[in-house]
Amino acid sequence: MVFTSTNPPSGYYVYAYIRASNLTPYYIGKGLGRRAWKKHEGVSIPNDKTKIIIIEYNLHEKVAHLYEIALIWWYGRKDNRSGILLNKTSGGDGSSGTVRTEETRRKLRDANIGKKLSEEHRAKISASHKGKIISEETRAKIRAISSNRSAETRAKIGAAGKGRKHSAETRAKMIATKKARKASIQADK
Repeated sequence: MVFTSTNPPSGYYVYAYIRASNLTPYYIGKGLGRRAWKKHEGVSIPNDKTKIIIIEYNLHEKVAHLYEIALIWWYGRKDNRSGILLNKTSGGDGSSGTVRTEETRRKLRDANIGKKLSEEHRAKISASHKGKIISEETRAKIRAISSNRSAETRAKIGAAGKGRKHSAETRAKMIATKKARKASIQADK
């Protein structure tokens, strides 16, 4: 099976980044979701995404850690002169499932409040979501969650939007979108 950032493997998995020059691995990692296709500190992701190899998937996290440790040991690390990998640790030390304290969450929130994304960044985020198809199963889950909100939660959501004014440009876009949806629904009937 071929995995991509839009079709990642299920469960935890172990992956390798492969050198184009001699097809040897230069990084071994453990991931969940789209981890293999996301930026890493100090290691570049292959430009050719076919050089991202999923070695094993649908694993329990501890098993994925063991695979990662074994492969890093097998190929060795450049930093300690034992091999060819750019890994900085011997593996098995990821932080998935980390539960942050309320204080840490507050600090992260405060650090990010008011930050504006560049137009380029916003465009990349938008492009990554375009064309995604949400399955009927996922839609059902979203509906179930939305319909089970408490009155208090609904009131908070309503209060957050009160007094918010949209620009004329935004209102025009919203109207155009609604008209396009209505036309699409009429065409489907």
